Amino acid sequence: MKRHSPGRVNIKVIVILVSVVIVLVVGAFVARHVRREYLSKQSLTAANAAYERQDWPEACKHFVEYMHRNLDNPEVLRKYAKAVLSIEPLDNKQINKALWSYRRLLRIEPDDDPEICEKLAELYIYTNNLRELSYIAERVLEQEPQNVKALLWRVKHLMATGKKDKARE
Repeated sequence: MKRHSPGRVNIKVIVILVSVVIVLVVGAFVARHVRREYLSKQSLTAANAAYERQDWPEACKHFVEYMHRNLDNPEVLRKYAKAVLSIEPLDNKQINKALWSYRRLLRIEPDDDPEICEKLAELYIYTNNLRELSYIAERVLEQEPQNVKALLWRVKHLMATGKKDKARE
């Protein structure tokens, strides 16, 4: 019978232990991903159902749950902004949430720029945030120099900041 000396390392045991640890770690990541996808799908389904029923607070709640896991879904950002703005009475907190949503959309979908810019401009006018309104106006005018709405947004900003001569141009 062969005896192992006390100072010797059993390579087979180490390889088995490392393999088991790797399998457990990979399994944990896969399980996390599967759980995340399941919860996302569940939240989105509930959000869309509430949206269709026009249960705006419930839709917002579920859209937020979904966005915690999937932030850059343009359709969800649009629906969330609409749902937030549909809750009555409308307050500053809701407007800020809608602004956040439209700003995020502007970053991830520059092709839909005019529609998103128009929504942002409406909200900036409502909140009297003329500096941001000016930024949106310039952004639209870069693409469409003759856009009447954007020209009016720029004039509104210039008039409010005391630059009446520039506004007349």
